[in-house]
Amino acid sequence: MSEKPNKDIPIAVGRLGRAKGLKGHVFVEMYNPETSLLNEGSEVLVGKDPKQAKSMELLQVLEQNSRYVVRFAHASTRDEAESLTGSELFVSRDEFPETEEGEFYVCDMIGLEVKDSQGKRLGVLVDVMATASNDIYVVDGDKGEVLLPVIPGVIKQIDLDGGKITVDPPEVVNAF
Repeated sequence: MSEKPNKDIPIAVGRLGRAKGLKGHVFVEMYNPETSLLNEGSEVLVGKDPKQAKSMELLQVLEQNSRYVVRFAHASTRDEAESLTGSELFVSRDEFPETEEGEFYVCDMIGLEVKDSQGKRLGVLVDVMATASNDIYVVDGDKGEVLLPVIPGVIKQIDLDGGKITVDPPEVVNAF
């Protein structure tokens, strides 16, 4: 069984892009564009690695043409903004909004054991790939990588408390 998610760990929620203007603004590519995690006055961690990221206050958050532009309290020039390009934004997991019934954050699912309907272990969920039609669960199995489409009939149950995902894999997956 896998551990329950640690709500204190920082989770990457976006990547800083190029600078905008001369006053320290920078574009942000949010991993979830519908997020409500960027708020003026809130603290985020900024860096390449959450362990070495520095805490920075969001002074300004603007939404422009379905993209975010932010300005940090201690980055008031274009040069300071450019120095942040390529860094990630991290937010503590406990700051995420509660999910609705049947909804899960990917960061909570990574590491869950994946079993078929008969209880046979397929492996551990290591990634979720987004595609145009449906997500794909990437499972690291004993016999290699298993890709499971997230479609009705395949994903039977996600049990965060129990640390497992129950699936009914397509026949092609069972061939391995």
